[in-house]
Amino acid sequence: MNNLYQIFNIHTVFFTFDGYRMSYLECLGTLFNFYAVYLVARNNILTWPIGSIGAVLFGLLFYQIQLYSEVIEQIYFLAAGFYGWWIWWSLKRNNQEQNSSSIKFLSAKANIHCIMVVIVGTLLMGYLMSHINVWLPARSLRPASVPYLDAFVTMMSFAAVMLMTYKKVESWYWWIAIDVVVIGLYFSEGILLMASLYALFLFISIKGAYNWQKWAV
Repeated sequence: MNNLYQIFNIHTVFFTFDGYRMSYLECLGTLFNFYAVYLVARNNILTWPIGSIGAVLFGLLFYQIQLYSEVIEQIYFLAAGFYGWWIWWSLKRNNQEQNSSSIKFLSAKANIHCIMVVIVGTLLMGYLMSHINVWLPARSLRPASVPYLDAFVTMMSFAAVMLMTYKKVESWYWWIAIDVVVIGLYFSEGILLMASLYALFLFISIKGAYNWQKWAV
């Protein structure tokens, strides 16, 4: 049991590369999440279970580096993994019967609503996470790192996952924006492998947007 605990401790080093100490947790989470993004760009339903495993691993990592909004984000990703898996399975069955594509564009009105929800959600979550260590002193939480930027990334991710669940092309636009912000955030937090991973995610997101725009009806 103690060995298992050590594996999921961010301070347990898996290997060192050019002075960077890579933990088991960061390495495994990175691999699972990279594969999940690769699969979703190819419209492969296995992205959901693979991504759920990655969400658990990253959730443990973010908790240990005080990015509390992103812990909530990973819990959301875990729940969305099961929901998305079910929705994609239903869409696949229905579109096989109708011989049509399930990938579509979002309406202009829906896009505006989505942006407003992200803005309001960012303000509320940022305020919550900037005070959570005061409101829950018994948990001995340290102050959150960059709470409003962290909350912004989290709310954008909520929107992107929900749009992706229903196969909306705009989900990729949100992922591109997220990748750009997160690359800078993770570099500032010293999580170099994850920052590099999101640089790859940015490339895959651009490719995914290109593919889905071609496949959309």
